[in-house]
Amino acid sequence: MQDWHYPEYESHKVLHDQFVKRLKELQAGFSCCNQRVSFELLAFLNSWLLSHIQGIDVKFGKFLAAAKSQQAA
Repeated sequence: MQDWHYPEYESHKVLHDQFVKRLKELQAGFSCCNQRVSFELLAFLNSWLLSHIQGIDVKFGKFLAAAKSQQAA
């Protein structure tokens, strides 16, 4: 993203940083054998996959495709 000067890089990175932080929090819950954490993890990952990857990452994909198209022209 930085190499292609994606204008929304910073906000995108914040989302990924928050993702990692939340995963670490959930991982800590696993060490306590907390079954509730398993369901929270599934819900969290489902939400991330649906909203982030299918929405935000697709937006970057379109930006990248357009940038590469302009570069090839």
